[in-house]
Amino acid sequence: MNGFREHKIAAVAWAHRACEVNGVPHLASEITIEFNSRFTCRLGDASWRRRNIRLAAKVWKTLPVMERRVAVIHEACHIIAGVKTKGKGKAHGREWVQAMHNAGVAAHVCSKVVAHKPKKRRRVKAYCGCKVHRMGATRAGRLRKGSWKYNCSLCGGAITLDKNKIQQLETLILSGPTFPGMGPGPGTIYAKILGDELSDSVDK
Repeated sequence: MNGFREHKIAAVAWAHRACEVNGVPHLASEITIEFNSRFTCRLGDASWRRRNIRLAAKVWKTLPVMERRVAVIHEACHIIAGVKTKGKGKAHGREWVQAMHNAGVAAHVCSKVVAHKPKKRRRVKAYCGCKVHRMGATRAGRLRKGSWKYNCSLCGGAITLDKNKIQQLETLILSGPTFPGMGPGPGTIYAKILGDELSDSVDK
């Protein structure tokens, strides 16, 4: 990740030092460190099996150097404890506490640093004829591609992103049923216009 070269060099040095003081210097060369831009609620995590440490890119540069050091050693000690116990110990159990102590760091489970506040998710307006729905970008994308269909749990109408279709529906509802064999319910008219079967309609 661009702009993190110096930070990665420092993190590698801290992780290597933690391995040395815990009597597993050979483990230092196996540990890889990466910065993850998707972390918003934690500073990092570690996998002892993959010998990998992931750190939160969005908050990393805002932390004091001491906090960065503690975070790296914290995760490195998870790998050290995991290797020594073959993954049988608790996440913050006796082996991890001892590894932290050997590295000269207090064994705090959680960091006091407040993580980056996640961005507000974009909501997309969708319509069914009786009200305006707000759905996430993923559902809206499925609806736009036609790979999924959603129905309103109140009126039974098919939900669409096309407001013009809703105006057609409202006109038909006001004029009454226009299709042979179909009742006056709005859901049946929606089905005819949008081509949806509403017999098993569910608001997914």
